[in-house]
Amino acid sequence: MKPDVMPEIIDQYSIDVIEKASGFKSQSSYEIESEDVDTNISRKASRVAYFNFCNSATIDIPEVSDTKSYFMKGKVHEAINEDKYTWKYKVEDFE
Repeated sequence: MKPDVMPEIIDQYSIDVIEKASGFKSQSSYEIESEDVDTNISRKASRVAYFNFCNSATIDIPEVSDTKSYFMKGKVHEAINEDKYTWKYKVEDFE
């Protein structure tokens, strides 16, 4: 594999991880209403989504054998640190 291809693969991997996390968050949102944002109800739904994501199958990185789950979890934490994703529900999530 050419070295310049790997950054593109990792960038796409990050997008895929965020999409997967968003799917779990969306699934948990069916348990709450927009009025529940910033309450214990929405915080619990966020935790459920997070733990379901953490316990789900790891997305494999193309061209890499035996992708470890900590890499997928690390990518979602990186997205959170870069303000590209959040587990917290916002009113916009219900619009």
